[in-house]
Amino acid sequence: DIFEMLIQEKYKKRVKKIHDEGSILKDKDLVDLINSMMLKFNMEEFDDKGQNNFEMICEMIFVGLNYDFYCKGYKIDYENLETMFYLKGTDEQPYELRGKIDKPSSRGKKYKIVDYKSSAQKKQDVELEFSVQALSYILWAKKAKNMSAFVEFVFLRFPDKPEQRVEVTDEVLEGFEAWPYRWYLTI
Repeated sequence: DIFEMLIQEKYKKRVKKIHDEGSILKDKDLVDLINSMMLKFNMEEFDDKGQNNFEMICEMIFVGLNYDFYCKGYKIDYENLETMFYLKGTDEQPYELRGKIDKPSSRGKKYKIVDYKSSAQKKQDVELEFSVQALSYILWAKKAKNMSAFVEFVFLRFPDKPEQRVEVTDEVLEGFEAWPYRWYLTI
């Protein structure tokens, strides 16, 4: 929710100030929003591993804002921020996909989909290669936008190198779509 709010053009100066200060802690309104959201979702002060939830959230938000937040060189697709999508196959290739895309952007006929992850571990190479989530997003871009695409997973707990990129060939995408079983997936 915070990324969706701050990506709006009117908040660029605010995001720049956060970058310059190296933390979100001096943005009182943002800190208040985080605290109110923690209350709303009944988040404890510490997680089950003894980590301070507030501090962890603040650090993860900073990582997300600090990592190519405005998709340099790409045009953010504001109409499809946090968009829900639905794809349905044919009788010959039956499938249904439902999902939510965090942050799409484009440059020419190339679509970039950023997906924020708060998980404590990055994906292994084999998980990336066969990521149903990434393949679903890329298939959606091909079908709905008529564009080739790639996905950048941004792991918010890894400030030094948060991104993991997934790009596949059309052949892989066709294989994913023709997977020989009926399947229904919500991501």
